Formats: sequence, structure tokens, C-alpha cells
Amino acid sequence: MKKLLPFIITVFCGCTQIEVEENPLLFFWEEMDKKYVFFEEKNINWDSIRDIALQYNHLDTTELVNGFNAMIKPLKDRHVWVYNGKELMTHSVKSYNYVWFKLSHYSKSNVFENKYIYVSQLANDIIYIYPKSFMTYFPNLKKMLSSYNFKNGIIIDVRGNFGGTQTAFLDFASNFIDGEQIVLYEKSKNGHGHNDFTDFTPIKVEGSNSFQDVKTVVIADKPSYSAAHLFVAVMKSSTNSIIVGDTTGGGGAYSVLGMLPNGWSYSISQQPKFDRNFHSLEPGVEPHYLIPFGEEDYSEYHSLGISV
Repeated sequence: MKKLLPFIITVFCGCTQIEVEENPLLFFWEEMDKKYVFFEEKNINWDSIRDIALQYNHLDTTELVNGFNAMIKPLKDRHVWVYNGKELMTHSVKSYNYVWFKLSHYSKSNVFENKYIYVSQLANDIIYIYPKSFMTYFPNLKKMLSSYNFKNGIIIDVRGNFGGTQTAFLDFASNFIDGEQIVLYEKSKNGHGHNDFTDFTPIKVEGSNSFQDVKTVVIADKPSYSAAHLFVAVMKSSTNSIIVGDTTGGGGAYSVLGMLPNGWSYSISQQPKFDRNFHSLEPGVEPHYLIPFGEEDYSEYHSLGISV
């Protein structure tokens, strides 16, 4: 009997592992259990989510999609997703109707636009910049703007910015940062426990402060997510910029990609980011001035010292 016991244990463990490897829902649950970084912060009972996953038939595609949606929804994290080539299973957010500046009201001129950025000259020596994403660098931004008059202000609008890379948004922000500064902190997982993290690691930027003494306003809203959200955090804490609009949508971590046993791809949030006071950036960044969008008249900016 003593010789049989290890064999029986091995058989049971093997069956469990086979079950996990054949069931994409359980495989995803285990990967999340080892790697996801916000269980404690969001007070998520991940064990109860495993029970939910077991209610779905993983051999049926419709059931599988529904199962992933049921698992992911409670996280409220758009960096967690599963994609089957047709459908993206992730936390959904309210669709916003963006109300942009009606730039024609402000003597818009000297427009420059490509797939990454939009710039236009406004009246009273103010310029409007819309970085559409932070997927690319904007080398020597000051030189790019050399034909514009911006002595009275720069407006940077990151509403609708769909994110990008950390190096790109930090490079953009460095134009407004004075000297070398710690702008963020991050942690990494160092174990499979939900609260197994390294200590805080500083993220530094060598700023050029190319626009010293120029008033800068950053416009953000709830869909400003991921790299756009972290850009707002840096601009708020490390520059003299004024943040207006709504609280950003979060996305205070980057993600790691993987493949499920059935060939579907997935993403899990990794390396949570923190502000300079060690506060988590997952909940979003509050503006200095809350401004409801939908107004055609943007005269509220006059009170901030930028008049168009």
C-alpha cells in the first residue's frame, strides 16, 4: 500500500494538469492566479472566479466566449483580454461621443497632421496638439513646432489617445520636464502569490524643459487609458501643466501576452505603476479642474489663463 500511494497521488495530479491544459478557461485562471497584479488592490476573490469558469462548457465555442467574459468582467481592467481572432473578450466601457475643439472658431491655421499627431496654430499665440497615440516618438518636438507661435500657451489633448509604449510617452513628456527626475515607480512580480512583488523601482526621465515658462494645459477624460493615462500622471506630478477634463480611465500597468491551449491569445496586466508618492495609478488621475465636455463654447479655459 505504501508503494501504491505515491503512484495514486501522481495519477491524480496528472489528471488535474491534463484537465487544465485541455480547458482554456482553467488554463487562463491559473495563469492569472500566478501573474495578475491587482487582486489585492481590487479585492477580487479569484477562487470564486474559478467556480464561475467551471460552469461553462469549454468544448462549445459560444460557452467558451461567455465563460471568458464572465471571468474578466469583475476585474474592470482593459489590459486583461482574450482574443479568438474574431471577438475580443475584455472589460467594456461606455462609448463616448468625443466633442473636440471646434478649432475653426479660433482662427485655426498652419495645420500639420499625420497618423500619429495633429498640430494647429490658434489665435493669441496658442497651439493645439493632439497626439493620436504614443506608439511612436516625436523627436525634437521643439524643432517640429518651430514654425508655430506658442508663447501664450500649449494645449495637449489626449482624449481618444489609444495608448502606446512607455518609452514614447516619456519621451514626449520629457520636453516639459526640468532636468532628471523620478516620474513614476513600478513593481514586478517575484512569486506566484497574489501579493508577491519586488520593492518599488524608480522610473527616471532626463527632461529638456524645451517649453520653459510656457503655460501648458492637458485635456483628458475617462477613455484616456494606458500610456495616455500614465502620460497625464507624469505631466501632473512632474511639470507645471494644468490638467483639465475628467479623471483618466486607468490602465496603471502594462501587460504580458500569451497563448491558450486552443490557440486563442490573451493579455494579463503586469508591472503596476505608481506616482511619485507611491500611490497606485490603476484607479485613474484626477484633473485639477473638472470640466464637463459637450460644451461648444470653451470659454472655461479663459479662467486658466489660456484665452483663445
